Amino acid sequence: MALLVYAALGGLSMTARFLALICSLVLSGYCHTQVLQSPASDYQRGRQLLWGDSDAENNSEGVAYIAASANAGYAEGQATLAQMYEIGLFVKVDQTQAARWAQAAASQQHTASMVRLAFYYLHGTGVPHDSLKAKALLESAAELGDASAMSNLGALYGIGDGVPKNNELAASWYRRAADLGNDHGKWGLAQMYVRGHGVPLDYGECYFWASQVDVAMNPQAPSLVKLCKSKLSRKERRDIDKRAKGDVTAPSN
Repeated sequence: MALLVYAALGGLSMTARFLALICSLVLSGYCHTQVLQSPASDYQRGRQLLWGDSDAENNSEGVAYIAASANAGYAEGQATLAQMYEIGLFVKVDQTQAARWAQAAASQQHTASMVRLAFYYLHGTGVPHDSLKAKALLESAAELGDASAMSNLGALYGIGDGVPKNNELAASWYRRAADLGNDHGKWGLAQMYVRGHGVPLDYGECYFWASQVDVAMNPQAPSLVKLCKSKLSRKERRDIDKRAKGDVTAPSN
């Protein structure tokens, strides 16, 4: 059962508003609270309580504010709640709830949630396994410009997970992600070049892309950089380093 009176609480004192919020929290198990102010302001208040304060006693109230924004249809609140349920952050792990809220945000074209939901479908987490739905979600997010969706499409086509293996398409999606600065895209494209998969074998291109990967994201990057660098002349390395700094344009492939 949920309280449905929050939209009219604006004129109450802060004490009364807090008590109403806690009552709803107890009755609804976090997920059916209604907004106290506006979805955006409730979301920001929830984030402040959960991540801005060190007082653990604020956690329940913070979750309630996030849940209120999510129930009001606020995509960022829905996306945050999905992540919280996925990893058990301030709430108990509940993959069904994680998928529910990811779906709600994805339906509003929240691209990060579309990517998250695609993973749920790929692994059967909180939803039945469905590779076709995962692929469709990633394609939709990629069309909206999400670089993570692009790099994950590269991975799908590169290993043939739920789609026919296609190295050319894999390299194409990796390149689109890499051009947007995505580290997974850069790494994937570097590996395609060093193996000659979907693109001609090219140690120079491998060196260029691998050297731009954030080592904190992928500790294996320096090893690939070293390998590709060893295959190049000093002049080739110098020219690629200039290109990495933006001094020259990239070759067309």
